[in-house]
Amino acid sequence: MVESIVSTATALDGQGLSAIYRQSLRQHTVGDAWSDIFVPALSRIGELWADGEVGIEVEHLASEMLQTELRGVSRANRLRLVGPPVVLANADNEMHHLPLLALEAGLAGNSVATLFLGPRLPTESLVDALVQTRPRVLFLWASLARRYREPLWDGLHTIDWPLTVVIGGPGWPEHVAHHNPHVTIDRVADFASALRVLVAANGAGTDFAGPDLGADQGSRRGPEAT
Repeated sequence: MVESIVSTATALDGQGLSAIYRQSLRQHTVGDAWSDIFVPALSRIGELWADGEVGIEVEHLASEMLQTELRGVSRANRLRLVGPPVVLANADNEMHHLPLLALEAGLAGNSVATLFLGPRLPTESLVDALVQTRPRVLFLWASLARRYREPLWDGLHTIDWPLTVVIGGPGWPEHVAHHNPHVTIDRVADFASALRVLVAANGAGTDFAGPDLGADQGSRRGPEAT
């Protein structure tokens, strides 16, 4: 599947890409498809781009078609979604959000509603959204290196209800600091643990067996792979 995605993207065959992505998502869980097929394929395309063997249009096509298919999984499960939504957001100035779309699809498959706020959301806007919606859980993705003194941690002083902030991606420092007793920060390293923690923190329970969330997403430039 990986080589099929790479060759089909290189040929700029959008319909063919969609078919391969859909087949992968039918035959595998979202987590397995993400870790074993999609991340390796996108990383390979990124390597080819870095070596000058393909153009940026190949990266863009592979990424855009995958976004469409992941959103299709979420839409297909929309009538099964229950409970308060898990908020999915990027750290501010973070552009790459394919991991969030994969999580959205994975959570939808487990009947968990989400509120996806998209890339490059300013910290102030994220805090405003949290105050307005008062979620139980926030998942925050960072592939680019973040500072120890993250502005968000200071902004969380307005949170006056129990909130679990789950951080994922290679951009987070080893330690983060905040001073709000209502806020719990949890770190996840792979897709399976992200789903498990998000579902449990949001008040549901299920068993997961899935692989990597894409910890190598910051290793090399690729479509949504940094």
